[in-house]
Amino acid sequence: MKTNHQITTVNIGKRQLTIKCPIEEVTGLHDAARILDKKVTDLSNNIQPASTEELVIVAALNIIQELAQQHLQLEDYIHNLNRRLHSMQNKTENTVTKQNELEL
Repeated sequence: MKTNHQITTVNIGKRQLTIKCPIEEVTGLHDAARILDKKVTDLSNNIQPASTEELVIVAALNIIQELAQQHLQLEDYIHNLNRRLHSMQNKTENTVTKQNELEL
């Protein structure tokens, strides 16, 4: 199956980029570009003058660092949820076992 592509334009910093991507990914690409552009704009307002390339690199690193933190938080949440589910399963099994013993 051949994927149809579309050529689209995004603005990041002071740069306009033309990118070819699968049609179904165009919206996501524009969303990602808006996030990166906002980070670049925020950085350019808060740090000493830097080139657009430097701003994009720092912005991308900030986004990846935030994503990595969220990933760790999600892993921790899943671990705690699994631990709680396991505990609940053990309690349920113990209750059923005791109930079966009482019935005998």
